[in-house]
Amino acid sequence: MEMEFTEIHEEKIKSVAYDEINHHFHVKFQDGSYVIYYEMRKEDYVGFQSSGRYSEYLEEKIIPAYPNKVIKEASGK
Repeated sequence: MEMEFTEIHEEKIKSVAYDEINHHFHVKFQDGSYVIYYEMRKEDYVGFQSSGRYSEYLEEKIIPAYPNKVIKEASGK
């Protein structure tokens, strides 16, 4: 089953998806980069979705707390 990305239309973040089985949070950025955050609790995904301040929530709560892997670098790099 393919994950469904939710469009964010925010300055930095283009779309996100959460894999509930593997606890992976997928983020596609406006600059073309794509990052997966691993071992993420569903509570943090719900918090992200309800925050309305997506980039801030990502930078303050998700990036420091979860291991990640860059799947695609930003365009032009």
